[in-house]
Amino acid sequence: MIGGTMGSMRTSVFAFVVASMIAMPPVASAHATLASFEKEVPQGYIDIGYDPDPVLAGGRLLLNLDLLQEKGGASASFDQVWVRLHEDSKTYLATGVSRARLGPTTALVQLPENTTEKLSLFVRFEKNGTAVAEAEFPVPVETISPVSRYAVALLMLVLGLVTGAAVSYGFMRRQKRQ
Repeated sequence: MIGGTMGSMRTSVFAFVVASMIAMPPVASAHATLASFEKEVPQGYIDIGYDPDPVLAGGRLLLNLDLLQEKGGASASFDQVWVRLHEDSKTYLATGVSRARLGPTTALVQLPENTTEKLSLFVRFEKNGTAVAEAEFPVPVETISPVSRYAVALLMLVLGLVTGAAVSYGFMRRQKRQ
């Protein structure tokens, strides 16, 4: 009897965790929102997907960095990307990002609360230390009140917990019937 209860409990906990994860919004791909900075350059086509759209002051900014041979084409050859996020003379991020071997070359940035609509993104794709292509993009930034930001996060957390609890309850009822 104890073994049956533990198995049921493990199944319920597993179902709760899985359902909670499914209820959370996906954050792995910046191209999920279809928002991107794009620019044709002599060496190809710079395509930088970003999420969220709109970019929020104080929020996270996910960037997928790619240099294509042509618009919609295959990825061009590069081994790292120099990324700089700045407002006028204030730099928020300046770093090199190595090209990912699997999946998109990605950078995740936490923007300061006081970020303004003057934010710019500079990227330079490099191969063996030599610049291959570069571009600069204005980043449209919107402000949101801290209360609203926390309300959304709390809502997503509660939604995930309720979904997980409902699935777990369903599994427990099914186990009792058997």
